[in-house]
Amino acid sequence: MGQLVKVMLGLIAALTVGCSNTPCSNVPLDRENLVAKSTVQESSPIEENSLSGPTVEVYKPTGELQCGGGKVLTLKDAEGQLLVQGIRTADGRTQSDKKIRMTVCGAANGQIHIFRIPAQQLKKAEKIGFRKWIDKGS
Repeated sequence: MGQLVKVMLGLIAALTVGCSNTPCSNVPLDRENLVAKSTVQESSPIEENSLSGPTVEVYKPTGELQCGGGKVLTLKDAEGQLLVQGIRTADGRTQSDKKIRMTVCGAANGQIHIFRIPAQQLKKAEKIGFRKWIDKGS
């Protein structure tokens, strides 16, 4: 009985908050349970390096949209934006911003690039569109 309820709720959710009037072919689905799968994290070749002194984490959205599209900023390009400004980085990664979103084609998918930088360079990073990342848990 529990499996039937999961399938019915998944079907109702898919029909009511689907991708508007267009097919959502770019959104991977677990067809068995009708649950959207999470995006695989992109890893950075950046290794933990010697950032001396206090550090903070900053983030910038990837630009990816639900159902595909958008002007996508790669992890390497986001790191390059910081490096060009003289901001050293460590621990680069891509992950979800952990916010709940309605499924709508063309809306942001919530993926962000996060980097650890020296705390004294936060204002410089903010001037080029990065924000301080505060992880509020799962």
